Amino acid sequence: MDLKEHGERLIPSGPQRQAVIWLWVAGIALGYAGAHATNTEPLVRATFGVTAGAMSAVFGIARIGSLAAIFITARSDRTTRKGTFLVAFGLGVVASALTGLAQAVAVFTLMQTLTRLAVTASAIIGTVILVETIQGKGRTYAVSIFGAAVSLGAGLATAALPIADLSSEGWRWVFASSAIGLLAIPGLAREVDEPASGSSGNGDGWYRSMPNSSDFWRMCVASFSFATFSTVAVAFIIEHLVEALEMTASQAAAIALAGGTVGGAGFFIGSALANRIGRKYTTFLALVASSVGGVALYQSIDAWPVGIFAALSAFGSFLLIPSFGVWRNEIFPSTIRSRAVTWINNAGIVGSIAGLFIASILIDSIGLPGTVTVLSLGSLVAVATLIKVPEPTPSHVERTTRPGV
Repeated sequence: MDLKEHGERLIPSGPQRQAVIWLWVAGIALGYAGAHATNTEPLVRATFGVTAGAMSAVFGIARIGSLAAIFITARSDRTTRKGTFLVAFGLGVVASALTGLAQAVAVFTLMQTLTRLAVTASAIIGTVILVETIQGKGRTYAVSIFGAAVSLGAGLATAALPIADLSSEGWRWVFASSAIGLLAIPGLAREVDEPASGSSGNGDGWYRSMPNSSDFWRMCVASFSFATFSTVAVAFIIEHLVEALEMTASQAAAIALAGGTVGGAGFFIGSALANRIGRKYTTFLALVASSVGGVALYQSIDAWPVGIFAALSAFGSFLLIPSFGVWRNEIFPSTIRSRAVTWINNAGIVGSIAGLFIASILIDSIGLPGTVTVLSLGSLVAVATLIKVPEPTPSHVERTTRPGV
């Protein structure tokens, strides 16, 4: 029997529903805090007097800090999912808020490094909590709700961008507003429970105990290759709209927000497809849609086509969250789940860094459209690499319970 046929409940009830709701709130705060750097990129570089290529390098350096998320997520495997999540969540929103005080590029980079580290760890652990808490078909929808919340938060960050137009350094107030996320901590502490299959006390030797290391490495390669493209495509949307199409920051924000809103249907369509045709084939569809839309967006020079292609690219990216996000969690046992998923995520971060540094070289020579087109080959590599990774089955789900639980 396939995993997509295992279990019937789509909407959790009682305490589980409250946990999903509060993790949704946390996702909004995380997405809001994490999106300001790319949204305000043209304004920040104007303040500090750096080129687009230099800002690409800044984004790459900031993402290096995300690799350290493994130390936080490893703690969630060994001790407590919930407590570790709360600490990481608080650090993420505070670091984002403090970015608004930066008076030099070095301080801006440091604060964004901490933001990336904490937001990455929070998103991974939050997803693991949902996978281990929600059973059956409802699992993909719960993860979609969390992912949709992160994207909604990013959309709200885009909607807040007009605040930056109020003064020459109005972007600082945009970052400072991230602190509102701290208000969610009491509710998270009260309503989110530690999963029964959470921390296991399993320490060293987690990789040696992995029953499917070849699948782990294939997912790492796919995550790396797709991220080289997707990170650059997302990071410079506002730059492309402002510089190439001569839009104001408010107009660019409206186009990006509209495209992301329409594409957001991918969350729930992706959940349904992941249950119906499987995590694997939904992931393939997501990778293709995201890359086609992203390349077409940067090749377009008119506002209306840009909006359509932004929606297509966002649709593909949103499809990927319930499909690949759940797939990479379900296929590993709970004793090593957070670490395995974090290393797959880290492969994506390394891909992001590689993509941004490649872009820092190519942008100034062949331009943004050419750079994005070259990097889109990473999507094809991701599809080819994942072909041999199996669809999760009920036997994978059974491993979510620790011995003796």
